[in-house]
Amino acid sequence: KGGLLLDRKAGWAKGGDGVRAKDGVPLAFEMYTYSGDKTIEGYASVFQENWKAIGVTMTPKYEEFSAFVTRLTKTFDFQAFLVGFFWNVDPDQQTMWDTKQYGPGFNLYNYSNPKVDELLEKALRTLDKAERTQYYVDAQNLILADAPALIIDFPKDIWGVSSRLKNFIPNAVSFAATWNAYQWYVTDGK
Repeated sequence: KGGLLLDRKAGWAKGGDGVRAKDGVPLAFEMYTYSGDKTIEGYASVFQENWKAIGVTMTPKYEEFSAFVTRLTKTFDFQAFLVGFFWNVDPDQQTMWDTKQYGPGFNLYNYSNPKVDELLEKALRTLDKAERTQYYVDAQNLILADAPALIIDFPKDIWGVSSRLKNFIPNAVSFAATWNAYQWYVTDGK
């Protein structure tokens, strides 16, 4: 289906090398990501293979993490990027999706939807759990419809914890299993 869309509607025809081109320009782009993370590097490799299968040349560019973050947040010098984010216990995502967060936050793609901004602000300011939940549901539906970024997975972890450790509370949205470590204590025993 992707091939038909590229051929018929956009005019991108496959050349003898299997790469699509339009007006002599090959369909190619670079995707930046950070080096040293085998999961991220695996994703980049699979993406490269899948893009190639439909006639697109995607070249992964790996760089040290701090240089990568500078590229995303200061120079904005990229065509595409692959990054992982870990959310905290609180569902507020203004730093990612709010218009004002392009530059100072992680709205790296200059996404702007005034209705999303309004919903995220209302959610942050209300103490009513049901009302807050609805604001976030409505905001997420708008974000998904706009598709400013492709969310590729939400990994699940399994944590083994000694029965001596008390007040360990796993959290489905937080990568850091230590989010409430200040409340932990260990009982005596073997």
